[in-house]
Amino acid sequence: MTRYCKKCNKEKNTSEYYSGENHCCKACSSKRTKEYYKKNSLERKKRRIEIYDSYRDEFFRELGGAKCISCGFSDQRALQIDHVNGFPGKSRIDRSNSLKLLQDIHDNPGKYQVLCANCNWIKKHENDENIRGLNQLNTKTVHKVKNVL
Repeated sequence: MTRYCKKCNKEKNTSEYYSGENHCCKACSSKRTKEYYKKNSLERKKRRIEIYDSYRDEFFRELGGAKCISCGFSDQRALQIDHVNGFPGKSRIDRSNSLKLLQDIHDNPGKYQVLCANCNWIKKHENDENIRGLNQLNTKTVHKVKNVL
């Protein structure tokens, strides 16, 4: 079975079309999509930043405000959402899914806290919370170096 592509004006096999009521073939559809993203990349980036900022504002509201609970620092550029009980491993929510994180913050208010970047790193160091066991690796390396000296 064949269909006619209105974009490239060619008759092509139906396997060269996406399912649904597409009026152009996969090649023309792909080309159009790439052109759109190239043409609108700046606007799309601005929109993603606006969406991210609105979610950040909502995160801070859910967590009691845009202020470090440890030192009181309030410049949002350096505030981070921290897991109270350290790095969650496999239960970590993908950073790209802000809506899922917002829902988790809403459902589990005691699971997260707002810390400034400095307090967050100090907490991670003091509680041995470095990601994927990097701190243990560094400790072993330090002991080996000390033994050699």
